[in-house]
Amino acid sequence: MRRTHNKLFYGQYTHKATFKMPWSVFLYPTTDLHLSSILDSSSKEYRTVRALVGNDWKYFYRHEQEIKKLAQFLIKHRKNMKFRLQQEQALFYGDKDTILTLVSMFWNDWCDIQTVVTRKNELPDTNTVFCKRLPLNKYQYQIYVKKNLHKHLSSKQREDLWRYLSQNTETAYIPSKQLTEYFSGKSQYGWEGYFYVKEEKMLTPLYMISQDLIHKIYKYERI
Repeated sequence: MRRTHNKLFYGQYTHKATFKMPWSVFLYPTTDLHLSSILDSSSKEYRTVRALVGNDWKYFYRHEQEIKKLAQFLIKHRKNMKFRLQQEQALFYGDKDTILTLVSMFWNDWCDIQTVVTRKNELPDTNTVFCKRLPLNKYQYQIYVKKNLHKHLSSKQREDLWRYLSQNTETAYIPSKQLTEYFSGKSQYGWEGYFYVKEEKMLTPLYMISQDLIHKIYKYERI
């Protein structure tokens, strides 16, 4: 199985994302016909279905909205990716746009992401700052953007970045009003500035959106 996954990852797709979705087994068989029937199912129908996962019973009605959202995503993006839904984890292989969309939709279920990149596309070096208190008591990474950012990002990249950051308000914060207005589309100019993210796993999607976004990253570690 690992050999098959590696062949998919290194031979066909550039990005692999792992999610904790024990409820995703409800989607089997993952044909468009079955997925469409799930989208048409009522809440009452979900209450009659359960499955034994490990030593616990999973009641799918508790995840009705997530199940329908994933079913719709699989129907729409099936041609652009491969996936494997397991009892505890769900694995997805695709291009960066498809995987980034999936991560944004299921942020709380996301566990890991891997990319096949060339040496020049690796993340920039991170400067470590030791401190007694994290910025705003919660953010571990400070991301400085490049000067004259509007000259480096396309409209689509800016929109993708704003969607990603604004959908994750508990783990990302933009202190600059000017930068917020640029990311949100209220201003057409983005000069310079920085924003915070809480966890390391948020860095890769940022770089996936644009390789020309980041000027420097500071990592804060408490001592």
